[in-house]
Amino acid sequence: MDKDEWMRQGWAFASAACDEPKPTGHIAREHAATLDVPTFVEKYEKPNLPVLIAGCADEWKAVKKAAWHPKKLFETYRHRRFKCGEDDEGYPVKMKLKYFLRYMVRAPYGACARS
Repeated sequence: MDKDEWMRQGWAFASAACDEPKPTGHIAREHAATLDVPTFVEKYEKPNLPVLIAGCADEWKAVKKAAWHPKKLFETYRHRRFKCGEDDEGYPVKMKLKYFLRYMVRAPYGACARS
């Protein structure tokens, strides 16, 4: 969006443009195939509400070939070490992908929920 459009839509003067979304206790979920832009703007953008949009990457080649599926990652990169964080002194913490995937699958709420 260019500067003129930003001004025309009123975002340049709206404090809500940078405000945190209002907590509601529930986040709506929509599918990309059934959510058009005008509906998104009216239901979520204008009232500044969060929404999870599923299906955005369904047509990506990597998704269709299952290249990002944990099994495929394990088969291809299980012995590769990668940075998964930093210690208290700022040094990289590295681990093999196979150990990270095992943790991700076994963690009670998934690895991402704990960060």
